[in-house]
Amino acid sequence: MLKISRFYAGYGISQMPNIIDSKGGLTMITYKKMFHRLIDIGMKDSELRKKANISAPTMTKLKNDKIVQTDIIDKLCKALDCQPGDIMEYEEVQEENPVKE
Repeated sequence: MLKISRFYAGYGISQMPNIIDSKGGLTMITYKKMFHRLIDIGMKDSELRKKANISAPTMTKLKNDKIVQTDIIDKLCKALDCQPGDIMEYEEVQEENPVKE
């Protein structure tokens, strides 16, 4: 179960900076696998950006593991001929001072 601030509810999940799960841990999707894949196939970030037709700010979001819309994931998968799980993965990040129950 996710706790979502009312402030962000009107903007949709793609605008939320972080999502806090019911245990107080931050959750995030990382794109490390995509950048490792680029190294493996010898493709530069700029080449992928052109091939997938995504903007420079979107590529920056990916580099910083920020939330992107699913249409971006679709474009990346088409450009790299892969499945979403090949370019992204879920990691749970624990806060330094978690809330104790």
